[in-house]
Amino acid sequence: LNVKVADRVPPPEAVLVVPAFSASTGPVLKSTSRDPGAGQTGVLVFAFSNLAPGDYAVYGFPQYAEVEFRNPAFLQSLSGGTSIHIEDGKTAEVTLTSIVK
Repeated sequence: LNVKVADRVPPPEAVLVVPAFSASTGPVLKSTSRDPGAGQTGVLVFAFSNLAPGDYAVYGFPQYAEVEFRNPAFLQSLSGGTSIHIEDGKTAEVTLTSIVK
């Protein structure tokens, strides 16, 4: 899964991918990285690999430390997010158009 951030969105410090199904690995959190081919002003890209096929919600956060991704109550409190479906053996791409405030 490749997650990009829309130009008009403030760059998040972290991206959280939460499965919409019961998964043994649970949610996955990554901190910011830049696409090496995009240069200094390039698009922020977050790459997630080895995700199980299924539906996910993707969230951007302004602060990495604010994300309590192992806390079930925190995960249940999230709303919005960007929905994405991942198929087995395929690469999916989604663009975040907002971040969690």
